[in-house]
Amino acid sequence: MLAAGRWLGSRRLGRHGRHLRRRVLNYLSGRSNRAEVSYHPTTPNHNQGAGAQLLLCPFGAPLLHCAGLTTVSTFYDLQALAYPGFFPAVAQSERLSHFRQMLAKASRIAAISHFSHQEAIKHGADPGRIRAIPIRMARSRSAVPMERPPFHLVSGRFFLYPANLWRHKNHELLLTAFAMARQQGLLHDFILVCTGDGVGRLEELRKLSADLGLNESVLLPGFIQEDELEGLYQHSLAVVFPSLYEGFGMPVIEAMARGIPVACSNTTALGEVAGDAALLFHPGNPQQIATALLQLAKDPALRHSLIKQGLKQATPYAQAEVMAQQYWELLSEAHAAGSMA
Repeated sequence: MLAAGRWLGSRRLGRHGRHLRRRVLNYLSGRSNRAEVSYHPTTPNHNQGAGAQLLLCPFGAPLLHCAGLTTVSTFYDLQALAYPGFFPAVAQSERLSHFRQMLAKASRIAAISHFSHQEAIKHGADPGRIRAIPIRMARSRSAVPMERPPFHLVSGRFFLYPANLWRHKNHELLLTAFAMARQQGLLHDFILVCTGDGVGRLEELRKLSADLGLNESVLLPGFIQEDELEGLYQHSLAVVFPSLYEGFGMPVIEAMARGIPVACSNTTALGEVAGDAALLFHPGNPQQIATALLQLAKDPALRHSLIKQGLKQATPYAQAEVMAQQYWELLSEAHAAGSMA
């Protein structure tokens, strides 16, 4: 079995994509010792695939597919259809082309959430060839206790939004909502921390923060190291996640697994992942976001309840072995079915 690792090592797919690939492939390498299908991870090089029986594409597009080679792809989302204005024309065309290739060439497809599963079917996927296999890596990183938060922050006095600064992450509306919350009674010593790769927008968002009078109250550190992110998780008052579109929403479940209260969008996959364990708001309504921030800051009983519910919600999403077993079953099913073309 070939495991195609397109874009591995780039921030475009992020650490969650790399963790997903590593967990699944580590599991499969062990299973392949006891199974008919052999396992050989590879980078894009067709020569390495000689004699392979199955191609696994954990980042979607079956770019290494060749005639007669059974292929399984992981499907993430169709954000390019939902928010075409967020993509240059070339990038949108590429994403949609990859989706069409997946539908044409993959014998089986693993969708990362039930939401993504339904989106794929709605846009042409064969229901008999696609399965929902949610990401179950809530504890994919070692949560070593951190004595203090990074960046000279005060423990318990900041909100955390861990997300790259792509437009669908909705930072502009979050900054607006944070300013509104301050006007409506949020104590001014609370900080909003927005981590993530700047993707060309860091200075733009810093300027907006200044225009909103938030210079000293918003921290935009850009891309940070894993230990810094862990420290931010552990010492935040709460995680807020106002994204407009998610195929899954890994930071929501990571926060819950660490006993951190969460407020997040009620749209796309986020409502599914968060369940009843988060304060939900519409990501297009800044007053709803501001109200959630105020509630989290002022109500210790609410935070305690969200922590308790979040730990329970995160439990099934921490079962990496279950996810890997589901992938193994899908791969075995694909191998039995054979190649699409």
